[in-house]
Amino acid sequence: MKLIILNMTDFFKAPGGQRLTRLLPGDPITSTGNESGLLIEVTLESEDKGWVAKADCGPDTSARPVAVAAFFVDTCIGVERAFNEIASTAPWYVAADYLIARALLETKIVNVGPSPGTDTVGPLLVSSKEWQRFVAGADPALQVTRQPDAFDNWLTQIYAAGFTMSADTKAISEAVKKITGSTEKDPFIPSYLNVLHAYYTNPETAAELLRAVDDDAGRTKPVSDFFRGIDAAQSAQIFANRGSFFGTALQPKTVAELFASTGAALDQALKEAFGLIKQFVPEAIPEMKQAEAPWFDIAVQEEAKHISEADNSDVITKEYFAATSLGPQSKMAPWCAAFVAYCLQKSGSPEAAASIPATDSALAVTWAGWGRGLSVRSDVIPQGAIVVMQPSPGVDGSGHVGFCADLSDNGNSIQLLGGNQSDCVQRSTFPTSRIHAIRWLDLESSNARTGFDVTPGNPNDPKNQISPKAIDLIVFFEVSSPAFYEKKYRKPTWPGGRSGVTIGIGYDVGYAEGHLVNDWTGKIPGAMIQALGQAVGVRGSTASALARQLGGVVDVPIEAAMSVFKDTDIPRWVKTVQDALPNCNLLDGDCLGALVSLAYNRGPSFSRSGSRYAEMRAIKAHMTNREFRLIPDEFRRMRRHWPTVPGLQTRREKEAQLFEQGLATMPVA
Repeated sequence: MKLIILNMTDFFKAPGGQRLTRLLPGDPITSTGNESGLLIEVTLESEDKGWVAKADCGPDTSARPVAVAAFFVDTCIGVERAFNEIASTAPWYVAADYLIARALLETKIVNVGPSPGTDTVGPLLVSSKEWQRFVAGADPALQVTRQPDAFDNWLTQIYAAGFTMSADTKAISEAVKKITGSTEKDPFIPSYLNVLHAYYTNPETAAELLRAVDDDAGRTKPVSDFFRGIDAAQSAQIFANRGSFFGTALQPKTVAELFASTGAALDQALKEAFGLIKQFVPEAIPEMKQAEAPWFDIAVQEEAKHISEADNSDVITKEYFAATSLGPQSKMAPWCAAFVAYCLQKSGSPEAAASIPATDSALAVTWAGWGRGLSVRSDVIPQGAIVVMQPSPGVDGSGHVGFCADLSDNGNSIQLLGGNQSDCVQRSTFPTSRIHAIRWLDLESSNARTGFDVTPGNPNDPKNQISPKAIDLIVFFEVSSPAFYEKKYRKPTWPGGRSGVTIGIGYDVGYAEGHLVNDWTGKIPGAMIQALGQAVGVRGSTASALARQLGGVVDVPIEAAMSVFKDTDIPRWVKTVQDALPNCNLLDGDCLGALVSLAYNRGPSFSRSGSRYAEMRAIKAHMTNREFRLIPDEFRRMRRHWPTVPGLQTRREKEAQLFEQGLATMPVA
């Protein structure tokens, strides 16, 4: 291990032995790994071996590569995907935001060299021991070098940290099971904070600390009372390296103080990590443009029935569990996951019903792999997102799952609408620090599927045109800006759900049978069109891997995307709205454009049943009665569906304003 001398210091032949010479600041040395008290054994460039004071040595960073934050963040996302695509990882998933947060806590993503007495290096402070654990336990399917010294590569070491997260998550769960004596198949689900505590100590200690913090007496006890499998030397190292969290050996912090300090630090690091993902790899953030959750409406209906174990046991055991792979039950069992499955099944969405896991859907932890993942510190969590949590005391014996209803306390608390919350269907508030996973399924992310089904009218007829302001509005909310398009949309993406490979401004190749070549000829090279041909008809999760594969071939400039959007997509969507609503010929380009923007976002769902589409049906009624002046208020009423998605609330307001601008110039108001 390469080090340098930090302060003028003596060089001894042996501990307590003869002084051979004096070393100066900047002198290079190599540690042998041997220690004796305050001294470490080193080798000089002259190959003389001896001992120096550990405090006078430091890492030699002069020749170490700089850790580039953009590459580090991108690789963390790649590591998350690599682990989670392996079946054996489930349900102990790897999360990129946690890996980035760990690096922020340890080094602020700096490629540091080893310090005296340890060989931990890089942004994540990975040691040879952690690397060896990864090499010995990781699935061979992970395509990464397994050389002994590869942990000192600031990108390769991310794989070791990913394995640690997954392995520790599983180990904590097993340790909790031993402590509680639980025999449930549904395993306990640790939070990121528990995983961080395991990294700082070990999984057994993390489980003991978790048990202690949920106990009034345990919260006030010293953290060291709950160390398990930690000898005196390891304990001293924890206090020396993590003193701000654990205190000192003589004055250890209490369990409550540990959770408060580490919780605050991790929360901030996770927020910073999510910010870095948005900055450097925005395409990794799942689409939430529509944020439609008809299953949440079912949950609200069940809440209004006051369903409880005491009064409605047959509903729970027969109806809720019937929606799961377990089937109806003869006796009561933990039913939070069954409630989630029931709401999806009854939502009226074939796609939502089809998304219910085929196996173990009655287990909370299974839902951690549903849909697509959102960061646990995401600044936008749509209402109806499925949230998998480590349970609060007395809520459940293992994991818990419910629907996001609201965020509060500056994002530190989340309200879930779910089943088996105090033995009934109700809303309960949980600390966000206990979140294990947030999952989302965007039902209508592929609006092009409808647009391809219609033949547009004459685009030169003013009645078939929307205003430039309307086009700008749609483009803004679809791709934000040319700069953001360059970062997120030039390469093929997969928005999720039943979407296919998507290019340009929401152009879904999966639904483009018979249109792809005509729409894109002259806009992008023929080789790209030919490559995209294999994506026609491919929809759902299969399109995810194909989108990544095509990313090496397909690159759509914004000029090409805008050309297809204006000349092809918009005329199709104008015709779609005209077919769905009467009297569109009486509207000007602003009013018609506002309706096209709405339909492009929510689909032409002006006749769909259910409370979620009440405003859409009202718009159709107003169009039928030519009561156009009432329509802007319907746009604004729709904001109730997205209380936790500011972007959609803003879109509805902008559409209302655009419609009002059109009304001001129309002869009929």
